[in-house]
Amino acid sequence: MRRFIGHILPSVVCWQIWKARNKAMFEGVQMRSTAICHAIFSEIQSIGGVHFKHVFRVQSFCQLYDWSNLFAGGFTFKVVRWEKKETGRLILNTNGCSKGNPGVGGGGGVLRDSTGLPLIAFLAYFGETTCLRAGARALLIGLQTCVHRGFRNLCAIGFIGLSWDSSAPHLVSVADSTRG
Repeated sequence: MRRFIGHILPSVVCWQIWKARNKAMFEGVQMRSTAICHAIFSEIQSIGGVHFKHVFRVQSFCQLYDWSNLFAGGFTFKVVRWEKKETGRLILNTNGCSKGNPGVGGGGGVLRDSTGLPLIAFLAYFGETTCLRAGARALLIGLQTCVHRGFRNLCAIGFIGLSWDSSAPHLVSVADSTRG
């Protein structure tokens, strides 16, 4: 909310002062600072309501400015944690992202044993890419790295919603053949 107000406030202030000046010049209505400030507050409250699809029931500019600190329903979250798999099984967790979609991106991952101990980790810079492609490339690079280093009994989980299990022999050959 603060960033939003910071972007629109200069324009709204200028607009309301210009309107008050025109009323003074053409209609003979005296310019009053309290009326201009109230008009600025009302305009920002209205624009904010349209932008955020929320009716703001605040009485002052300070309350409106601090609204983002008081509003608790704006987002949800999910706790992500490592989960133990069966003994002897290796777990590869990967993720990729891009700044923008498309934008500059990268990815990485970590291979852990069944107790959670990290065995290897990697990261890669992808340049211009999409977030989905970055996640898929991170998973592919992780699989290639594991196969290249001889880790075969693994379960791979990518945060783009892909999983891979090395118990399917044809997938091991796919990971082998894409190495490059």
